[in-house]
Amino acid sequence: GASEGKPLLHTWSLSVEEHFYLIWPFIFITIARGWIGIRGVLVLLVLILGWRYLRVIVFEAEEWTIYISTDTRFDSILYGCLLALLIWRGHARHLFPEGIVARSVIVCVALTVILTSFVVRDEVFRSTLRYSLQGICLVPLFYYAVQRPADLLFRPLNWKPLKQLGIWSYTIYLCHFVIIQALVQNGIGQLGDPLLITLSALLSCGFAAFVYRIAEKPLKLRRARLTGH
Repeated sequence: GASEGKPLLHTWSLSVEEHFYLIWPFIFITIARGWIGIRGVLVLLVLILGWRYLRVIVFEAEEWTIYISTDTRFDSILYGCLLALLIWRGHARHLFPEGIVARSVIVCVALTVILTSFVVRDEVFRSTLRYSLQGICLVPLFYYAVQRPADLLFRPLNWKPLKQLGIWSYTIYLCHFVIIQALVQNGIGQLGDPLLITLSALLSCGFAAFVYRIAEKPLKLRRARLTGH
């Protein structure tokens, strides 16, 4: 329910799981059936950006609320959807040139914008345009990471430790915040402390490895037997 003295829009928030399981299936069906194309996805991205501005400026939503709310953040999935559509329709190769100079410039600009978006402290920017700029800049980075894995910048992504980290990443995402809070509440470091960062990272990876060993890996083999893949 809404907090006392605040409208409901201030407190409506869902995790990324709801973004994925409640909203994404509907969008996927509309795209798969051709009801929404590239232009439709672009329109949705613009509308969500406008909605963020409305919630921040008119409804005075706080930065944390914008950060975790489904209605303001589900566009993060749409940028990956947009990239898939661009590749499927053959537009990606025209938007993202293969020449070493051109792609180096695009990658450098994308990384610069992303890093700058973390440095700028303006509250309105951080809750609105920042997420859209990050999504836009991640599109070419993901494209080149997949299409040009041998490039110097993306080569480390294929190292075995990082591949393993990628396998564990979703469980790490699910558990890391709980682990951090548990450590802080038990007096083991404060937010931002190197000790807390190191210990929470090790515990998160350890827990993720445990979950993969006892649950994910056996289920993966079972799925392979059921599906033949």
